[in-house]
Amino acid sequence: MSRKHPTLYLLAEDEPGYLVFKAILRARQINVNVKLRNKPNGIAPLALDLSVLLKSVLREKSARDCIVVLYDADYHTRRIADRRHHDSIKQTCALFAAESVICCEARDEIEAWVLADDKMAQWLEYKPQTFDNRPNAKEHLSDQIARKAGSLRWNKRYQPEILSQYFGGVTSSSPSLREAVDAVLKLPCAVG
Repeated sequence: MSRKHPTLYLLAEDEPGYLVFKAILRARQINVNVKLRNKPNGIAPLALDLSVLLKSVLREKSARDCIVVLYDADYHTRRIADRRHHDSIKQTCALFAAESVICCEARDEIEAWVLADDKMAQWLEYKPQTFDNRPNAKEHLSDQIARKAGSLRWNKRYQPEILSQYFGGVTSSSPSLREAVDAVLKLPCAVG
């Protein structure tokens, strides 16, 4: 039996990344089934397990499916010595690029993509702007949400609700988000 939509296998650094990426795909009407294929426990486990995870997914995926590795650049939140995990992820993705595997790097944190969203900016009452490469995007988003809606928090409990109600996912001031979406749109799972 043939599946209606292809599968986008997502290997994500963390749970917010998974939720934000799903919201972007939904908002942009990229009709794929999203399967999270790792336990999103941070950059180090993702880097260390990535090759094994990719080989496992490659055995399972069809020609229509694709694989996205999503992580935060962390330029402002991690010491330079900790870049080895980020570099390892990039190198591993490059090794598997011919297999419809891409790396999507949120600069500096996935929350920068949320903050750059026009609909989110409208709800939080600030002018849409890029938050790429700015430190503390997560804290800034948390503060803005707490200021606007005291009962909501940017945490595991409320992230799905916030993203479904206040995140547009289509118009964004984030160059790194546009790069990620452009790359996904070229994958076989998003074409046709």
